[in-house]
Amino acid sequence: MQEMRPAAPVIERDGTAVQWAEIRAAWRHQLRQAAEGAAARRHALVASLAFAIPSPDALVAQHAAGQHAAGFFAQPTAQLALVAYGEAATLSVTGSGSPGQLRRAWAKLLHHAVLQRRPGIAATLPVGPIMLGGLAFDPTMPRTALWESFPDGLLSLPQVLLSVQGQAAALTLNAVVRPGEPTATALAALEAAQHWLEQIAVTTLPDLAGTTAWRWRELVSGDDWQDRVARTAATIRAGTYAKVVLARAVEVDLASPSAPVPVLCRLRAAFPAATLFAIPRGDQVFVGATPERLARVAGGAFATMALAGSAPRGATAAEDAAIGAAMQHDPKLCHEHGVVVTMLEAALAPHCADLMVTRPPELVRLANVQHLRTTITGRLNAGESVLDLVTALHPTPAVGGLPRAGALAFLRANEGLDRGWYAGPIGWVAPSGDGEFAVALRSGLLAGTHATLFAGCGIVGASDPAQEYAESQLKLRAMALGLGLEG
Repeated sequence: MQEMRPAAPVIERDGTAVQWAEIRAAWRHQLRQAAEGAAARRHALVASLAFAIPSPDALVAQHAAGQHAAGFFAQPTAQLALVAYGEAATLSVTGSGSPGQLRRAWAKLLHHAVLQRRPGIAATLPVGPIMLGGLAFDPTMPRTALWESFPDGLLSLPQVLLSVQGQAAALTLNAVVRPGEPTATALAALEAAQHWLEQIAVTTLPDLAGTTAWRWRELVSGDDWQDRVARTAATIRAGTYAKVVLARAVEVDLASPSAPVPVLCRLRAAFPAATLFAIPRGDQVFVGATPERLARVAGGAFATMALAGSAPRGATAAEDAAIGAAMQHDPKLCHEHGVVVTMLEAALAPHCADLMVTRPPELVRLANVQHLRTTITGRLNAGESVLDLVTALHPTPAVGGLPRAGALAFLRANEGLDRGWYAGPIGWVAPSGDGEFAVALRSGLLAGTHATLFAGCGIVGASDPAQEYAESQLKLRAMALGLGLEG
C-alpha cells in the first residue's frame, strides 16, 4: 500500500489530537478485513472506520469541502448535522418502484460491511456507512430537462462523513472493496479526511451580502394558477377528492452564481428550527430549509408528523396570537389537517406498535408563516428501517392529496409542473435502519446564475384562490431570503 503523509497528530482548538498514525493503522486493518471478506464471499464489501474529532461548525465544514461537497443534512431539534465529502458509492434508481428498489440496493450494498467505531465517540452520535440522498416526489410524473441530474431515487455513501451533534463530532472513512482489486486506492479516504480537517481549521464562512440584481419569473402566471386552484376546488366539491396539493414554481435569474453555503447560512439564520439540506448533482444543487419531518427512527422508536394548514405571522404579538387561535378553530384548516393525520395513522398501522397521536394539533411558528402540527410516535416492527416508513408514508396528503392515488393522477394531468425532488423525501439512513427523512419543502434548485423555487398549497373544497396564491407567495419567500434577494 502507498505511504501517506507524516503521521503527526493534528491539534485542534480544544486541545484534542487526531492521532493519524493510529487511524492509518486501523484503516489498513479495516481494508484488509474487507478484502478477505470480499474474496471469500465473491462480492464487494464496504469498509468503514469512525473516529472522534473536535467539533467544527457544520457549515464551515461544508464550505471547506469545496468541490468535494457531496451532501448536507442538519436537523436542529436533534442538534445533528451530517456533511459528506466525496463519494465512495452511489445507488441510483428509476421508475415507479424506486423507493423499494432503493431499499433493496441499500441493504445489498451494506450486507456484511466491515465496521469499526473507535473509542471516544459519543454514544448517540450517528457514524458509520451512513448514506444520504432522496427521492423524486412522483417518478411517474412527466420529466423535463430541469431535473436532468437527479434520478428518481438516490443514496450516496460519502468517502468521508462528518457527524456533529452538539459538542460531539466524528469522521467516518468509507470505501467499497471488491474481490481481487488492490486496496491501495481506498487509502485515499484517509488522505481526504486529513486534508478536509486542515481546510476546516483555516476556513471562515462567506460574506452574506444580498443582491439587488435579479429577475423573477412565474412559470405559470398568478391568474392562471388561481384558475387552476378554482377548478381543483370545484372538482373536490363534486366529491372526487378530499384534498389536492397544487405546487407552483418561479425562476430567478441572478447577477452572479449562487453557491449553496451562503444560501444555507441565510436559511439557518432566518429559520433556526427548520431542517437544512443540500444535495449536489452535476452542476445543480437542491437546497432548502423545510419545517416538515417525514420519518425519524432511532433504536426502534420512530416519530413523524402531520404538518398541514398555514397562515401568515402577525405584525404584533397580539395579532400573531389571534391568527394562531383562529387557525385552530378554522373549519377549512382543521379539515385539511385532519385528512393528513387520518392517512398517516392508516399508513403507519402495518409497520408499528404503540402508536401515539398528539391531540389537538399545536401551532408551529416560523419566521414568515405558521402551521398546524400533530406529532405521531411509536415503535417500528422488528426488521424494518426508516426506508420502509418512507415508502409507506410518501407522499402524504400534506404534499400530494387524498385519496393518494387519485390525487396523484389529478396532479399528473393538471399541475403542469416538473416537481422533481421538490416535496419528495430527503435525508439519511444508517446500516441499522435508523435515520431521518424530511419532506423537501421551502426549497430550490440552484444552477449557476439560475434558480428555480417551489411552493405548494393544500386545496380543499372551501379554498379561496386568492388566499392560496398569497400563501404560496409567503412560502416562496423562504428561499428568496436564502438567495439574499432584496427589493
